[in-house]
Formats: sequence, C-alpha cells, structure tokens
Amino acid sequence: MKHTKNKLLLVLFLLLCGSQSSSFAARHALLVGISEYPVKPLAGPVNDVIAMKRTLAKKWHFDRRNITTLLNQQATKENIMRELNKVYGATREGDDVFIYLSGHGTSTLDENNIVELPPTSGAFFPVDIMGFTNKRDLANRLIVGQKDLFPILKKFDDGLRNVFVVIDACFSGNTVRSNKLPTRYLSTSDVLTKSAFGDDITPIAETDLVPRPSYPYKNIFYLSAASENQPAKDIPYSMIDRYPTIDSKPHGAFTDTLLRILNKENVVDTNRDGKISYLELRERVRFEMRRRGFEQTPQGLPSEKKDPLNINSRSIFGSENNSTLETAKVINHKDNEPLGIQLDSSVQHIAQTLRKISTVKLVSSLPDILVKRQNSKTLFVGYSGDIMHSLYRPKDSEIIQILRRYARLHYLKQKNYSQEFNVELHTSSPDSGGIVVEGEKVGFSIRTDTPSYILLVNFDPSGIATVIYPDNRSELKKIKANDEMLLKNVSRARAPFGTDYILLYAFDELTHEHELLMGKQFPIDSPLMNKLEHLVRNKNVKKAMADLELITVPKSN
Repeated sequence: MKHTKNKLLLVLFLLLCGSQSSSFAARHALLVGISEYPVKPLAGPVNDVIAMKRTLAKKWHFDRRNITTLLNQQATKENIMRELNKVYGATREGDDVFIYLSGHGTSTLDENNIVELPPTSGAFFPVDIMGFTNKRDLANRLIVGQKDLFPILKKFDDGLRNVFVVIDACFSGNTVRSNKLPTRYLSTSDVLTKSAFGDDITPIAETDLVPRPSYPYKNIFYLSAASENQPAKDIPYSMIDRYPTIDSKPHGAFTDTLLRILNKENVVDTNRDGKISYLELRERVRFEMRRRGFEQTPQGLPSEKKDPLNINSRSIFGSENNSTLETAKVINHKDNEPLGIQLDSSVQHIAQTLRKISTVKLVSSLPDILVKRQNSKTLFVGYSGDIMHSLYRPKDSEIIQILRRYARLHYLKQKNYSQEFNVELHTSSPDSGGIVVEGEKVGFSIRTDTPSYILLVNFDPSGIATVIYPDNRSELKKIKANDEMLLKNVSRARAPFGTDYILLYAFDELTHEHELLMGKQFPIDSPLMNKLEHLVRNKNVKKAMADLELITVPKSN
C-alpha cells in the first residue's frame, strides 16, 4: 500500500512539474529542401536536408521520429505550412524546435522582383510555383515572412517553445540565402512570363524609408544564410574540388559551413561555459564563411545590440540542459587531450619522432593539424582547411618544434577548469570576418559580467606569444562588469602570416603573474609560458576564458 501511494505521488509530481522543466524538453525538427525546381534547379538543398538530419540525430540526440523532412515535390506551400502546425501540435512548453528551409528565395530588395511583398519581408519559394498567370496568385503561393511565417512562429513563441529558425536561400536576411558559384536566387519574373500580364513588370517601390519593425519574438532565434540584399551560394559537383564539402556532395555554402561547425562543436564554445550560444554559433559561422572565401554574410536576429531579453546568449537546442549530450563531452575536454596530427606521404619520415611526444598523437582522419609539402613549402593546415603556418624548406627539427608549440597551445586552450562567469571577445571590426591584410590594424571588444582583471594574449603562426593587455602598470586594474571595453588598434597584421590565436582570460583577482607577463613577448616553449599556465590553472582564482582566430594574409601584388 505504501509503495502504491509513493507511485501516485510521483505521477502527481510529474504532472504538476514535468512540463516546466527544460531538463525533460523534447527536440523536434522540420527540414525542407528543394533542389528540383521547375526552373533554375539547385544542386544542394536535398543533400543539405539529408546531412542535417544525420547531424541532428547523431550529434545532437534528436529522436529521428521527431524529425520531419520535406524534399522536392513534397515541399509544396500547403505541406510546409501544414507540417509547421503539426510540429506545434506535437510540442509543448519548453521543447526545442528547429525549422530549416533550403532552396530559392527573394525579397523586396531584389531589383527583379515583380510581385508585391511586405516592405521589410523576404519570401521562400516552395516547389509548386509554376502555372500562374498573374502576380497576385504567385505572391499568394510564396511563403512570405510577414504573411505566412510570422503567425505560426508567433504561435510557437506564445506557447513558450524554444525555436531556432535557419533559412539557406537568397535574400534570407529578411525572410523570418567573383567566386562564380551559382546562387540560390530565383526571380519572380522567371516564373511569370511577360506575356502573362502585358508590360506591367515594374519592380516594387523603394523601401529604404520604411521603418523596420522591432523583433517580435521572445523565444525564437533566426539565422539566415545572407543579409537581406545578398545572394546565397550553392556548391555544385563541378565546384567541389575548389570548395570541398563535408561529405563531397553538393551543398549550400552556408549550410555546408553550418554542418561542419555542428559536427565539431568544440570550436564554438568560445567562452568555455559548457554551452553553445546562438551568438557563438553565428560568429563562428560568419568567420568560417569569410575564411572560405564566400562573400555572403550570415545574419542573426535579434541582433546582439537590440536584444533586451538576451536571446543571443541562450544555448542552441538547449545544449546546457543535458549533461549526457555528446556536445557537452566535446566541450569539456580532458585535461591532457593530445593534439591530433596527420602527416601526408611527403613528411611521413618524422612520424617516429612524433610518436615519442606525449602531447601529440598521429591520426589518419579529422586531424587538428595536417602537415604536408607543397613545392618548397611545408604547410600546417587546420581542421577546417585554413593554413595555420608555412615554412620554406624547413629542417625536420623546425617542423617538430612548430608542432610542439602548437601542442602546448592546444593544451592551454583546452584547460579543463570551471568557467566561473562569462566573458566575450570580438574584433572591433566584426565585418572583417576575421581576415586581416598585412599592415591593417586590429582592435578588440571585451565584455565580462563580473568585474575582472584582463589578460589578452596573441599567439602568432610561429608560436610566439605577445601579451597585448596589460601592456603597462596603468592597465593592471579591474574593468567594470557589463561595460564594453574597446582596445583600438592594439595590433597590426605582419609576417608570419597564417592563423593567429587570441586568448582572453578574465580573473577576479590580481596575481603576481599579471605583472610578470605584462607587455611581454615570448616563445610558447619558454619559461614565461610556464607562468601563464600556472595562472590559468590556479584553482584559487576565479576565471573565465574566451578566444578567437584571425587569418592574416600578405598584401596581394
């Protein structure tokens, strides 16, 4: 009898409290990909959806039964809207919802658009867009942000679902998608011929003077492939040699970048607080897009500066709520995880020496660093394909020295300590995309939620550390909590070129190591590095950490 009573109390507790606990939140997704448009078909969207579904299930523990996909002819407007409503009906307060659309898009900023759209709205093309003889019917068939998506998203928002919306289509910065890649752009004039409505093919009115509405949601974050006036790129089979994709299949440039990041989450948690925020994800996607040579700039809404509810700081898919997730395991590194190195055939002869170094391990795939010869140079290539460093006709000992230095930096970056508070680090010119040309000056923006002493260190491609801040005794003072600290033009791009790592540490108290390191420049394998490591692993000092990467390149001739 007592056992039955206890079970009854447990059921009542779950009924009363279960729906309020994000720890039991379910994850649902609707993924839409259209490659087979009647005009201007695309190579990537169906592959985008297939790869995204695999990533959600494998890396983010989505139940495959909760992932709905609509591909090609399935992706009519009626079906898309119906499935959105079905996802709402299948979810409850606190659940995480991922909505992903991949295909063609348009907006009022498209000079070739001939249908009436709300002044500050974009539109997504479903598959059933042909056969119309007038602009009004075509406009009604488009999935328009303000007219079609807003009502259902507002429903999710009011129902306290946590929604992440991603759209990979042209002009998607308003849809809530040189290197000569084809675009994910379809003009409405491609669908309605001129003969269908006489000579009345005039672009819609200019909208520069139309005030932009404030962000209307409290629980929704939106990430677009491009800004409201940019085309988004598609990577077809013919361009994969130049722009390798995650699975060697055609993809959207934005989606391929996003997939790479979602499949290697340890590069995203820049402040090491054990979760991946929307802001961290957006910044990483932007950086990787620019580094890979794509001109489109992914946009996030709400913007960081107009986000009173701090949606940007919330975690994607509720990643901080479930410590059993693989993402959490990846973020919380082992304290001595070695650096993964892959050697191509031209440098295999140094493998025996490297096997004797405990801080590195040789791998055959997914390395942290690939070492290879290219003509007279030896290249050190990062996990995402960027050239971290290069040496001209080096001795084997020089290659090994560089790898030892990278291994020590790797060890420093992955220090497994508790993140006691949050700190943010950005370049003061975020539009640069993390690319800095020889001679250009670089500044940084720092913000912390606790009064802190700051230590900002730059590690250049050859493994030389430079303490940027503090540079003198006047800078040995606490910065205020939640105030932006701007360090203008404190560094300049110069040789050696490659990948610079900027590490920011914030401490709640001042130590003697701060003064020892102040303004110093030293190799990673020097005694001063011991001082830095001692400071970082000091368990008696509360601390937080953030980092970013800068790609430095020489001036073109």
